Amino acid sequence: TVERQDESLVADRRGLAQPGPAGGGTRPGNERPGSLEITTSFLTNVVEEACRQLQLWQKLPGNEAFWMAVNVAPAQLRNPNLADRFIAITQATGVSPACVTLEITESALEHGREEGISHELDQLRAAGFLLALDDYGTGYSSLARLIEMPFNIIKIDRGFVAQTPDGRGAGVVSSLSLLSSHLHALALGEGVEKPAQEAFLRHYKYRYAQGFHYAKPMAPADFETWVGWSMG
Repeated sequence: TVERQDESLVADRRGLAQPGPAGGGTRPGNERPGSLEITTSFLTNVVEEACRQLQLWQKLPGNEAFWMAVNVAPAQLRNPNLADRFIAITQATGVSPACVTLEITESALEHGREEGISHELDQLRAAGFLLALDDYGTGYSSLARLIEMPFNIIKIDRGFVAQTPDGRGAGVVSSLSLLSSHLHALALGEGVEKPAQEAFLRHYKYRYAQGFHYAKPMAPADFETWVGWSMG
C-alpha cells in the first residue's frame, strides 16, 4: 500500500485463502456450513503470522508506523471470540492494534445488522484495530448501511479504477473520495496499473493506492529485498 501524498510505502497486505478439499483454497466468504471454527482458527494463524512479521519490520529504522492488512470474511465476524483472539495476538507479539488493518468485503454491510457481527466490529474498533471496507461498489449494500458501519478506510474496487481517467467508472472513483471525507474515512484505490490511473487518484486526493503499478504480490523475503531492507 502506497501513501499517495509522498509515494511512500506504508503497508503490506496478507491475502487469505484457507485450505480446502484436496489442498485447494477457499476464498473468504465461501466457507462451507459448519466450518466457522475451522476458518476462524485459520484466520487467527494468519493474523498471528502477520503480526510477528510486522513486529520484525517495525524494528527497522523509520518503520515504527508501518502497518499490515489482513482479509477477514464477514462470516468469521459471527465468532463471538474473534476480537478477544486478535487482541491477545497483538499483546503477545507487541504489535499495536492501530498497526493492523482488517479488510472486510462489502457483503459485511449486508449482514452488519446481525447482533454478533455488529458487536465484533465495535469490539475490534474499540480495541484500536483499523477496519477497511474492501471491494466497495461490487455488492448490493446501501449508502445507509455504509454510514452506520465504523470503517476507517474505504477501498474502491479495481473495476472502477480500471475505467479511469476517461471511462464511466471515473465518476464513481471521484465521488467516493468526497464521500469518504464526509464519513471521516480514508479512500484507497485498488488495482492501479497505469500512470494515468495513479495520477487520477492523486488529483482526487486519495490517501492510499494499491496495484501492479507499484509492485506485484511477493513473499516476505522478496518484499524485503524489493524495498531494500536488511534483516541481518
